[in-house]
Amino acid sequence: MLIKADAADYASQELFDGALFSFSYNVIPHHRSVLRQVWKQLRPGGRLVIMDARLPPGLFGKLIRPFATWLMKQTLLGNPLIRPWQYHAALVDDFQMEDFRFGSYYICCGTKPEPELADRRLRPA
Repeated sequence: MLIKADAADYASQELFDGALFSFSYNVIPHHRSVLRQVWKQLRPGGRLVIMDARLPPGLFGKLIRPFATWLMKQTLLGNPLIRPWQYHAALVDDFQMEDFRFGSYYICCGTKPEPELADRRLRPA
């Protein structure tokens, strides 16, 4: 089923078995609120996967940052400075992350724990 809706406001009739952000998370204006909304609709045991681009670590990342900033303002490439893995890792017990292409791309994933653990982690600190 394909649904056209704002991810920050969408409420499903049933809980999701999984959610995938595929090269999309960095272009979402209110990415943290969307992540919270998706998380609420993910069933316990459901998987959340985020795959996107970022600035590579180290000197190379620092060198290309001005160009990357300029490029993202000129195109729809999103914000490579967003760090969704930090929020994602705090929500799950089995967080995994893998880097590709010299750290320019990543995939992070995890499983939603049972409700009592998930509810505590969702509360703002």
